[in-house]
Amino acid sequence: MSPTFDAVYLGIKDWDYPLKSRSHFLSRALSELGWRVLYVNPQWYPTSVQGARGSRLTEGVVDVGNAISVASIDLGNRDSLSSSSTVGRYRIAAARLSQLFAQLCIKRPIVVLSQPLDILLLTAIEPRFVVCDYMDDYSGYFSSLTDYLDKYLKAANLITCVSPAVCDLIPPGFRDKIFIVRSGARITSVARNRSRGGIVFAGAVNQRVRLDVIAAIARGRPGENVALIGPIQTDVSQVTRLKNVEVVGPIDASALPRRLSQFKVGIIPFRQHGVARYCDPLKFFDYLSAGLSIVSTSIPAVASHGPFVSIADEMQHFVGTVYECLEKGLDPNEVERRESYLTANSWSTRARSLNSAIRSRLSDLNSAVKQ
Repeated sequence: MSPTFDAVYLGIKDWDYPLKSRSHFLSRALSELGWRVLYVNPQWYPTSVQGARGSRLTEGVVDVGNAISVASIDLGNRDSLSSSSTVGRYRIAAARLSQLFAQLCIKRPIVVLSQPLDILLLTAIEPRFVVCDYMDDYSGYFSSLTDYLDKYLKAANLITCVSPAVCDLIPPGFRDKIFIVRSGARITSVARNRSRGGIVFAGAVNQRVRLDVIAAIARGRPGENVALIGPIQTDVSQVTRLKNVEVVGPIDASALPRRLSQFKVGIIPFRQHGVARYCDPLKFFDYLSAGLSIVSTSIPAVASHGPFVSIADEMQHFVGTVYECLEKGLDPNEVERRESYLTANSWSTRARSLNSAIRSRLSDLNSAVKQ
């Protein structure tokens, strides 16, 4: 039996989880380049999803189309990753993967790891090339994650960083492995919906989001709808008591573009410390393609998009900028510039760049072996 997969992608989110992540978009984009991808589904959110849907290849593995199959393993609820049983669960999962790889005839694939604990699954894989995705400042996370950070970096043939700020977190001895793969656009056209109104925040509502800013926006314009679209992961009582704030919760990724296109302004009111400094929010490109005016605090990755975003940090400035955008709306002459920018920064573009970097490093490794 010939090998069936070129790459194994250890996902950071379950395949059918409504809030899609870079692991979803990159695996899809790589498959469009001809890669045969096995996406390993951690099943961290068993109460939120029904599991990947598609045609069954073998027990626990389904073909979801477009040269991607999904293998589900049970790592337990993601909230319990900091418990003492984490390592044990990963070792059980590694044994399960080893069986699956034998059944599917997976031999020496390219492997993409999404976070440091994934290093525990490498024992089942025997990769020919390892990509370690570095998306956050892991130093403040639970010990079962940070304990494996050095091994994670040592295992890498290539370290992909989500933003230039993240590159600064990589110890000097590993920086020759760095390759920046920023967040990309899933849609490269701009919605031209003329019937718009209101303000939206799309994404996980957690401690990095300044709810006081959202409350101030809503109080100042009681006639404007302010919507929160995404999972609620913190206390939002200060905004839910306001009548014009709508807590939508998570929606399917396929429905998000149409829903966003109903609004006028998309906001990214992140705090300017902690993990927010290192992130590259997917929502920026979602807002851009939905035709929204965008207002954000000065997160370095967002600020780098220059003329496509208004930056404001102090609360009154942020609120005032949102109101100005509500009055002006999007300049129709900007649509073409946006579409060019979206195309240049699409997930397909990111994947082509990553593919070239992997092929180049593989060539260098092969040349070194021959010598």
